[in-house]
Amino acid sequence: MSRRRWTWVARAAAVGAVVGPACIPTAEGPLCPEGLSLCDERCVDLRQSVEHCGACGATCGAGERCQDGGCEGCAAGLRDCGDGCVSLDVAPEHCGACGQACAPTQRCEAGACVDCGMSALCGDRCVDLERDPAHCGACDQTCDEARHCDGGACVAVCVDAPLGEPPSEGTCGPWEVTWVHHAATPGTDDAQAVAFGADGTIYVAGETTSNLAPFGCETLSATGNDVWVAALRPSGSVSWCRRFSGTGDQQVFDLVASPAGGVILAGRFRNGLVHGVDTLCTGNGDEHAFALELGADGSPGARFCDTRPVASQGRALAVGSHGAYLLGFDAASSFVGSNNATAVWALRMPTGGSGEVCNPMATCPEWSVAGEVINEGDILVREDPPAGEPAVVITTGYERADDSSSPLPSTLVPMDASPNMAPGAVLVVGLENDLTELPTPIRVSLGTDVDCLDGSDQQVRNCAIGRALLERAGSIMLLLDYRRSFLDAIELPSPAQRDVGILALRSSDLAVQGGAARISSPRNEVGVDLVGTEAGFFVVSEVQGETLVLPDGNEIQTTTDTGLLVVALDDAFASSEDGGYVLLDGPGSDRGGRAAYRQGLLVLPGVTNGASLRIGDQTLYQINGDDAFIAAFAY
Repeated sequence: MSRRRWTWVARAAAVGAVVGPACIPTAEGPLCPEGLSLCDERCVDLRQSVEHCGACGATCGAGERCQDGGCEGCAAGLRDCGDGCVSLDVAPEHCGACGQACAPTQRCEAGACVDCGMSALCGDRCVDLERDPAHCGACDQTCDEARHCDGGACVAVCVDAPLGEPPSEGTCGPWEVTWVHHAATPGTDDAQAVAFGADGTIYVAGETTSNLAPFGCETLSATGNDVWVAALRPSGSVSWCRRFSGTGDQQVFDLVASPAGGVILAGRFRNGLVHGVDTLCTGNGDEHAFALELGADGSPGARFCDTRPVASQGRALAVGSHGAYLLGFDAASSFVGSNNATAVWALRMPTGGSGEVCNPMATCPEWSVAGEVINEGDILVREDPPAGEPAVVITTGYERADDSSSPLPSTLVPMDASPNMAPGAVLVVGLENDLTELPTPIRVSLGTDVDCLDGSDQQVRNCAIGRALLERAGSIMLLLDYRRSFLDAIELPSPAQRDVGILALRSSDLAVQGGAARISSPRNEVGVDLVGTEAGFFVVSEVQGETLVLPDGNEIQTTTDTGLLVVALDDAFASSEDGGYVLLDGPGSDRGGRAAYRQGLLVLPGVTNGASLRIGDQTLYQINGDDAFIAAFAY
């Protein structure tokens, strides 16, 4: 074998100074000195070159060096503190400086140790060792899928059937609790809505005023009410959690699974909606409606931010093949301390994209009506209905026609321009997919009641409200609550105060077609949600009466405070044979949000502010004020 020859080549001064060894072509091919290799027409030392470390093209990261053909050192923003490259901003063992460790009950945030409060530090997150199934009693001590964490111990509630299979002998029976999360912090917490993804992921949305958000969400210096969204596995363990903040209050009202994967949430923000360092929406100091799509990993996607110079809220969501539909309300100035609005509107926004959409609002299909309405209601999307039937159905509570002395945006149609709009009625509207009126407009006014006027002929607030919609067996089920003799003519007799009613509406024209049920007591009941099952539906309501009459006529006793009731009915309004209901009723006020059901599992969000609340064999003890919970029941 012939000995390799090499030569040094100095580049011409016109090109630049001498830069080191290069190769030249010879009859035997390109030559480099011993120990060097040819990379990009240059002779380099693969043992030391940061651009070709160990192999041509293998580049080391910023701040790293090439040592013996391998990249060593720390990337930009990291520091080698002897036990590896760490970020001095978040590493609890080296917080702000190498060797400067935080206490076991602290986490490192922006280079400073921050107290975890009533939680403990596991990794870089504050967790509740008493209740977190991934850190039960100690960090990384996990409970299996058949158990939950209660008091720092993994406790069996019942062995649930696999997702998609009904309960069987030896597994959870109807209404048995499979798991419970007590999502509580030292601040005020709320769980507002739940939705199932197509893959079985359980999405939950709520609010917190604490620096420490539930489910290990980002720890922030709360400046008001922040929104959080968590993704849970069917077993109840947490996959991820995201937090959305701003300089004012944020609130979430509804949550639906996105057809593109992930989830969409709706609510309102003030002065901005922020995720991490990214500002998603900007405001002008008033309340503004928003709808935000999150990917399956929780990353923000398409979003609608209401930028009009009016106060607004996004209250309900529905999805269909044409996109996501948002139901919203406007107010003259602010909703704070009031639940009346000056207009109700709907918007259809695209899904699956990124960035802001529907800005200005009129660039997307929309519908709106002016009048004095209640900022509560629901929106339902029907896929491919027969011609002439509504594809989108909206319900709310209607108080009075528009006051012509108040100027309105030109896009709003006053309610008094429509027939049969009786004050104190439940409003039900049918629309096309693009939110235009049908060839024969459908605006149904259910009931009227002069008793809803006070002695000065002023409307009593909340006379009647359409709360939720559900399509079942060729009918549209309507959940409402109402006062006094509101619906005597359609088989719902006079309640003493406020009762919950369920009506079956004909899907073609939304007229009452027979079939009704009522939940009543001498006090007040409020409808919360309708949730469909394979054989019927659940009615979720908040109840107060000491003696509560169920749809089947049976009576149950409750406390004097508000409790949360879920009743199971079939499509003929008959009670289920499996007990028929579950009641969560502690010594305080227990409220519920929008629930979800999928293949034998009902997931119910809520809030309790009593000293304790018993769910299954688990007792939730109050931490501070309003505490959020999410409970899963086999059914």
